[in-house]
Amino acid sequence: MSNTGFSFKSLSKESNIVAKNLELSFFILITIFVTNTLLAESNPTDILIKSIILGVILIFELRFIYKLFKEPTFLEIFNGEIILRPSFFLFKRKIPTVEIIGYSSIVRPYFLNRGRTKFKYSAYLLYLKNGRKVLITEYYYLNFNKFSNAFRKNGLKFLGTEENEWSIMRRKFKYDKT
Repeated sequence: MSNTGFSFKSLSKESNIVAKNLELSFFILITIFVTNTLLAESNPTDILIKSIILGVILIFELRFIYKLFKEPTFLEIFNGEIILRPSFFLFKRKIPTVEIIGYSSIVRPYFLNRGRTKFKYSAYLLYLKNGRKVLITEYYYLNFNKFSNAFRKNGLKFLGTEENEWSIMRRKFKYDKT
């Protein structure tokens, strides 16, 4: 049962949010540059090669934009709802806590220096009754260590710890129904 009198507000790491938005700006600049060189090209072979390069860049860019709109960088618990916002603070998603089955913790690897340096960062995965999941990563929050206590105080059930299980097409989560 949710605690409607409990409230919690996350503290965001603005520098990481700005860094992600700068990455997006960089992708957009590269797209503009490649598009301009493609439009100025007259050789059919060069047009084909630059079109393929532009297509690959656009695929990565669209995936990046999707991730920016999907990953919450702001979290608030208020009146029995979890309020999430991505880095573009235009959109707000409210999830009533009664629609949440529970949450699990994940330790995710992050590699630097061509895979030689391995860091680990934490994340929480909210399991919703409609089968969807919300991934909340430590990367965006200063007070991430307080999330578990806030979830528990709001009546969310801790399901356990996830492992890194990947299938060919999509990730398999430990507490999925199927």
